[in-house]
Amino acid sequence: MGGATVIHAAARGARLGAFVVDSAFAHARDVAVPFVMAATGWPRLAVLPFVWSAEHVHGLPLTRGTTLEAARRVPATVHALVIQNAGDPIVTVGQAEALAAALPSAQTWITPAPPPDHPIVGQQGAFGMHCQSYKLDPDGYVTRVAAFLDAALPAPGS
Repeated sequence: MGGATVIHAAARGARLGAFVVDSAFAHARDVAVPFVMAATGWPRLAVLPFVWSAEHVHGLPLTRGTTLEAARRVPATVHALVIQNAGDPIVTVGQAEALAAALPSAQTWITPAPPPDHPIVGQQGAFGMHCQSYKLDPDGYVTRVAAFLDAALPAPGS
């Protein structure tokens, strides 16, 4: 929820010149089912009524105030880098692309999914590559994020 929180803050006028989000979702409703499946190991058939109940019986507002709606309200002066791993089973590349399209000054960086025999694949289990772009290439990640922030933000003292 970190990336979604930053986007909502930027939309509400937080004083940001730029921000970076990794594995941020466009719609909470779209990630609820795959997240619960990954967290519980339950099959989709069992998760669907569980999520429906959370929304309709218990009032969990999964469709209210979507991150995509907030992204459309972020000022064009705020630059964004949207990072997404192609192997993320929770937040899809399509969600990252939708967020980037809604943000007026965004760049998208889709990191490649690792090969199936990569050690991190077994370590992550059902969560797959959700929020794992940094672990796959720490030096490349830091270089790309630092270059984005250097280009988007004024130098200190200027």
